[in-house]
Amino acid sequence: GINAEYGLIADKDAVIYKLREHVKKVEEDKNNLTDQLLEVSNTMRASKEHFESRIGSLQSQNSSAKDKLSRALQEKEKLTEDCANSRNEIDDLENEMRNLRNKVVYAKAVHLAKEKQHANL
Repeated sequence: GINAEYGLIADKDAVIYKLREHVKKVEEDKNNLTDQLLEVSNTMRASKEHFESRIGSLQSQNSSAKDKLSRALQEKEKLTEDCANSRNEIDDLENEMRNLRNKVVYAKAVHLAKEKQHANL
């Protein structure tokens, strides 16, 4: 009778209440997860921007280092060439000195021969 119907209604109310509580809990969990996702997303974006900036900076440093290396290699080539030219100049001067010494020795010999000739006369 009536008591059984009241019992059913009470049971249905309890079920509805429990379902509403469950829905509330699920919505809270969903909101928490949404917040966490947003946080992760922001962190990832910040990390991406940081690394992109770092990569840009490293590429710029790399480019600058390549330029310096290129200039240093050109300078080394120039110095190597200058060195070779200097060695050639030194060789030329040594040859001139040798020739001058030979001329001096020859001149002395000629001078001595003339002195002897005069002494013999």
